[in-house]
Amino acid sequence: LTETNVSMALIEPWHQWDWQAAERFFRRALQLGPSYAAAPQQYGWLLSISGRFDEAQRQLQRAGELDPLSSYILSDSTLPYFLSRQHDKAIELCRKAIDLDPDFFLPHFLYGLNLVLSKQVEPGIKELEPTRRIAAPGWQPTSDGLMR
Repeated sequence: LTETNVSMALIEPWHQWDWQAAERFFRRALQLGPSYAAAPQQYGWLLSISGRFDEAQRQLQRAGELDPLSSYILSDSTLPYFLSRQHDKAIELCRKAIDLDPDFFLPHFLYGLNLVLSKQVEPGIKELEPTRRIAAPGWQPTSDGLMR
């Protein structure tokens, strides 16, 4: 099953430290389920954190083509740009993800983070502030800085 191969690919690098096995599982998942958007999305993550940014961008773009209304996939698509310090491109993708789903915390968080790292500190912090309310409605920061 495609989903099983994606799951195995996610387990291998983090629990077995076997990144090559993870790639094999991802490639198999892509063969078995060419229309399953999670496969290129998650493979793009692995490629991003491996420093293979061009390949990651292609996989994440494919995931976006398979599920163009997913703000989650669009948010994940910022990772290769974030890691390669192309914050302007990451910011552009974050804005698109926010337009798709303004109530999803992840693109707001990534948008704020990329703004800060691109030396737009005040707007970045302003964007990060509401992410706590979006991510954990009803939770409030306590005096020790934790959310409860």
